[in-house]
Amino acid sequence: MDRISESYRADRTAAWPRPRRLYSREHARTDTTKMPLPISSAAPTILVCRDAYERAALVRQAIDDRLGLTDDEFRVEGDLVAIGPIHDTEALNWFVDAMEAAGLAMFDDFFELSGNWPDWLLLHASARRD
Repeated sequence: MDRISESYRADRTAAWPRPRRLYSREHARTDTTKMPLPISSAAPTILVCRDAYERAALVRQAIDDRLGLTDDEFRVEGDLVAIGPIHDTEALNWFVDAMEAAGLAMFDDFFELSGNWPDWLLLHASARRD
């Protein structure tokens, strides 16, 4: 019987090779990439690099109070901070001025997506991996 079971095992492994792992620790992602954030077409949204946001020492509570944001309108995912949609134009202008006064530069550190696109178009944003 030993010969039969050995023969059976040999035939089985030849016919059915061991499956490859789809995930291994060697190939695990080491980056902090997360899911892209949906962007509303209803009003402008400000996107800020997380490092720049932290470097400028902006206070979330002050931003929430001034812009009238809900919890869903201040989102952090990976290396990206999304603030908005911001429906108050004066508050938006104040916020952009406050970020520039804190030393952040438009395009390099933050960007405004206007929200001026049709409802049938769904946009998502995420920070680029280097």
